[in-house]
Amino acid sequence: MVAEGSDPQQELKSVQAAVQLIFVGATRPTHLLVLAAHRNRSKRYAEAMIDAGWDVRDLTEH
Repeated sequence: MVAEGSDPQQELKSVQAAVQLIFVGATRPTHLLVLAAHRNRSKRYAEAMIDAGWDVRDLTEH
């Protein structure tokens, strides 16, 4: 949803609940936030996240 800029209010109630949970967890860290995602499923969103200021790193690359 962050990468696509979609409105959580237009989503199903279950998706809204998941968004709230992620928001609470993501706003607590003060220095570092790490999110894991499957490489193949997240690849199409990585560029949008980078454009939004996120530092996207593949930790499997050596």
